Amino acid sequence: MKTTVTVLALIGAVGGAVSTTSAHAHATFNIAGYGDGAAGSINGNDGTPGTDAGGVWTNGGVGYTGALPVMWYAGMHSATSTRTIETGTPTSANGNSLQRQIADFNASNDSDLPTDRMLRVGGSSWSDPANGGQGWGHGLDFGLIHWSCGGSVQGCLDAGISGFKLTLADDLADGGANLKLGYALYGGWDRGSEAFRHDTFVTSPVPVSNPLGSNDLTLIGWGVASAVGETLSQTFDLNTHHGGEYTVIIGALGGVDGNYQLTIEPVVQPVPIPAAVWLFGSALVGVVTIGWRAPRPTAT
Repeated sequence: MKTTVTVLALIGAVGGAVSTTSAHAHATFNIAGYGDGAAGSINGNDGTPGTDAGGVWTNGGVGYTGALPVMWYAGMHSATSTRTIETGTPTSANGNSLQRQIADFNASNDSDLPTDRMLRVGGSSWSDPANGGQGWGHGLDFGLIHWSCGGSVQGCLDAGISGFKLTLADDLADGGANLKLGYALYGGWDRGSEAFRHDTFVTSPVPVSNPLGSNDLTLIGWGVASAVGETLSQTFDLNTHHGGEYTVIIGALGGVDGNYQLTIEPVVQPVPIPAAVWLFGSALVGVVTIGWRAPRPTAT
């Protein structure tokens, strides 16, 4: 099976101010009412924008103010932080799963959050033949990633994190392999008020920056499955260009709706050994060599 994965190189310097958004919860989900346009999904219909003001978050808001209907946030704060964003179950061992967080919230708060939510995308959201091969915004999921170690993305780089790996898979818990997925990764978060979900999501021939009327989203890369149930995996460089903020848009093609899982994990480069240490080691070898004496011959 052939997987199409494309990464755009950054050309030239990136201007503008770098965002200084502080670190927040490891993972949190907005369940304010955005579904995927398919019955039986998150709630089967659309609701209010996914901002802090209009959203209902399972583990606290994250300071997002854009108009794209963000459904989840993953905070990445160390070289050992790996998050799997998924629907899960109320008793799931994965504390980053939607259903586990809803259950934890309801155990400690009144009134309860609804328990019928899931992470699900529409089957023609990435590509619909009836839309000239383009996708539809109302069937997509939108997520935020934030790299911040000790308060900044530079802290992550100083900790040896050189990149991150995204792995997008069909969630088999919804009845087995039935989903053909696509995704796009953007640098930045939407900062505007003009994004409109009910519009064409351009994917052909390639996705574009600032989709659906959003602002401050720079396309970095994308991937499209070539077969049902195929897992997409790609590694991206981490840098300071976007202040550690990234947006992921996930959809499906082939006409079948389904649940997905997205795993985000750091790529850590080995810490190089300073040249002085190598020189010191060479000197020790010399000392040992000089101190060695051949045994005297035994008199006969």
